[in-house]
Amino acid sequence: MRLTSRDRNHIVFLLLLGLAVGLAFGHSFYARFPEKCDDVDDFGQLAAGFATDLTLGGSVRRGPVYPVLLGMVYRIFGIHNHAALIAFHSLCLGFLGVGFYIFSRKVFGSDKLAQGAGILIILNPFVVWYVPRFWIELVFTLLTSAMVFTAYRALRSRTPRSLALFGLATGLSALCKAVTLLFPLFLALSLVLLRTRSSGPFYRFPWRKLGAFFLIPTAVTLLTISPWVLRNRIVTGRWVLVSTNLGVEYFRGDFLSQRNSFLISRKTLEDTLMESVAEENRILQEHGRDPALITDMEKDDVFLALMWEDLRSRPQRHVINTLKQIPAFWYLGNTWWSSLYFLGQSVVFLSLFGIALVRFRSGRELGTLIGLFLLYMTLLHASLGALARYSLPLYPLMTLVIAAWWMDSRRRRREKKGQGVLEVNGEDDRTAASPLTPPG
Repeated sequence: MRLTSRDRNHIVFLLLLGLAVGLAFGHSFYARFPEKCDDVDDFGQLAAGFATDLTLGGSVRRGPVYPVLLGMVYRIFGIHNHAALIAFHSLCLGFLGVGFYIFSRKVFGSDKLAQGAGILIILNPFVVWYVPRFWIELVFTLLTSAMVFTAYRALRSRTPRSLALFGLATGLSALCKAVTLLFPLFLALSLVLLRTRSSGPFYRFPWRKLGAFFLIPTAVTLLTISPWVLRNRIVTGRWVLVSTNLGVEYFRGDFLSQRNSFLISRKTLEDTLMESVAEENRILQEHGRDPALITDMEKDDVFLALMWEDLRSRPQRHVINTLKQIPAFWYLGNTWWSSLYFLGQSVVFLSLFGIALVRFRSGRELGTLIGLFLLYMTLLHASLGALARYSLPLYPLMTLVIAAWWMDSRRRRREKKGQGVLEVNGEDDRTAASPLTPPG
């Protein structure tokens, strides 16, 4: 489907809306709460280094995408220019709305749905909240959305080109945050299971294509991240796929899972994480390492050894901790009040998404794909460390399915009220006449 001049006008509108909303909130929030916009994860420091000498030094703790993009912004507009960071994130917000407009317009063919979904995503307070902050969530949400879009195209067309694009998008998102690296494998295994169900959305997926659906995206993903892997090898002398910190994240997730009653506790997440850091330092000292002098990789080596020992000796404990962390992925915020907000938001969105998944028959393939990504992200983060902000990439995707189901339901109600249910060969036709039925 080719975009019309009307579509282009809507795209400009969404881009400007994202910029306006992001800039207005970002500057007002930063003016009132500058201390809440500190560089807590050292992304600003990495970006400043890149702006200065176009390298990330010897760091392997973070993926390169976000600090490189922010470093380019700093190089143009000045290092530690927070106004430039807010403008950059506002642009990401606008691109997020535009991306969902184009995707939903091509999939469902509805101009009204595409514009509505784009506006709802841009105005979601959870999404806007990250505009003035040094976190990667907005950029990562953009990249994971592109990954899901290309995965949907690959599922429907199954051509080598579409499978390669899925792999490219996965690789780029993994270079931002490594959690998406295993998604092609997870999706391929899910297809094998769903293919056995005669009533499932992917029942007609050809068996002979399943191998290619795993191999091509995985190969392209590895090819995409390979320059960074080689750089890590040169810098550290070791093979590091994207970043270190797996062992530390596992320890922190284990620590949090023992104390995840934050919804009824007045203790802030920051206080609990400080307790976790103190416990990490104690463990390092027990292993004869100075917390002030140890490198990120050396620190992760200590906790990786502890992680493998824990998984080997007490696997059932990790399963229990993972189950305890699943709710935390959806509600655990920095404070009691933010946790309450995240809890309410997740209950509403997950409930509506579940209803849409069951009742929106013409969108079952897209809904199932997004549901699988939701399951993948939830389980992966619950097995390591789960915070509500990590669930941000899932809300725009759920918004699209919910909006499509709601508009389709309204159309069906009007149709029944005006002329009864359409019938084909004596049976209800639930998809043929729907303007929201994906083509193909």
